[in-house]
This record gives sequence, structure tokens and C-alpha cells, in this order.
Amino acid sequence: MKGYVLEEDVTLAKDLHHHCYYCLHRARLSFLLNRYDDAQDWIEQFQETKSDLLFLRERKLKHDVRKQKRLKFYRHSFLNQPFGLLDKFNE
Repeated sequence: MKGYVLEEDVTLAKDLHHHCYYCLHRARLSFLLNRYDDAQDWIEQFQETKSDLLFLRERKLKHDVRKQKRLKFYRHSFLNQPFGLLDKFNE
């Protein structure tokens, strides 16, 4: 989970992942016991939890894109300094 979500969301992501697993387990058990309404409820709860987990993943991806854009901007602005910093290395 650590690389897939932001650092501050790791514990929440682990809890959501565990809850997804639990919902699927309960849905399967309900289905095997011919309790189809309960199985459907567990599947719906799984889908809601999964969408929350995917939201955390999308938030991490947006954060990474913004970070890359900032680094690209800083790198570009550093290379185009009027002070001639790179001219010293080219001599």
C-alpha cells in the first residue's frame, strides 16, 4: 500500500483494503447459504469501499503529477538563469 497512496493515507488504505476483503468474504458466504439479498448488500458495500480506495489512489496520482510539474518548472527555471551558472561548466 505504501507506494500506491499518500503517506498520510496508508493506514486508512489498509483498513479499506481489509474491509473490501471482508465484504467479499461475507458476500461469498451469504451466496453459499442462499441468502442472496444479504450477498447483494455485501457486494454493494464492497463497491462503495472500493471506490473510496480508488479515490485515495487517484489522489496520490494527482499529487505525483503536480510534483513532477513543479520539479520540471524548477529545473527549467534553474537552467535558464541569467547568471551564467552553466557557462562555467562549458568553458
